This record gives sequence, C-alpha cells and structure tokens, in this order.
Amino acid sequence: MVKGMSLLELMIALAILGIVAALAIPSYKQSLLKARRQEAQVTLMKIVLMQQEFRMSQPSYATTEQLSLVSSNYYQFSVSNQGAATFTIHANALNEQQADRGCQQLSINQSMLQAPRACW
Repeated sequence: MVKGMSLLELMIALAILGIVAALAIPSYKQSLLKARRQEAQVTLMKIVLMQQEFRMSQPSYATTEQLSLVSSNYYQFSVSNQGAATFTIHANALNEQQADRGCQQLSINQSMLQAPRACW
C-alpha cells in the first residue's frame, strides 16, 4: 500500500486545474466588466437626478464643473450639450474597463435616452 500521489497523477490533476482555470478566468473578467459598467450606469442616473435638482433653482442645467463630478478608477464622467432645456452625461471607460468592447462610452440625456442601447 503506497501513500501519496505519483508524478503522473499530479500532472493529470494540474492539467485539469489548468483547463478549468482557462474556462473560468475569461468568464470572471467579463463579469467584472459588466459589474463596473452597471456601477457607471447607476452613477449616470444619480447625475441625472443631480441635474434635475440643479435645474429647479437655476435657469439652465449644470456644467461638469458645477456638479463637481468625480471620476472613478474605471470611468470618467462629464456633461455636454448643456443648456436651458438639454444635457447629455457621458461615462468614458478608463484603464481595464476599456476592454468592455462596444461599451467604452455610455451616455444618457435629459429625456433618459441611453446610448449605446446594447450596453444598458
């Protein structure tokens, strides 16, 4: 009765572990990208609420500077097309989040039109 594992058994176990890791890691990375994108979407919605609150007491919507928007490690937020009746808020991907193909730039406007649609 031999105790322990042979070299062949150890190599088979490592090969199985490598295959499982090769399948799991890309899925994990995609989940991270999606979670960060959803966090950015929540932030965009919060900024829409900030804009509406600002507009209640001002003649036009706020600029990026007036809202004091803070960038995260994964997105930079900004306001454009700002005026008395319109605004568009953008979230531009930074760092690792740029791997989120097709969803590097998210936006929403005063009418709650979200772009790109496939990312929302």
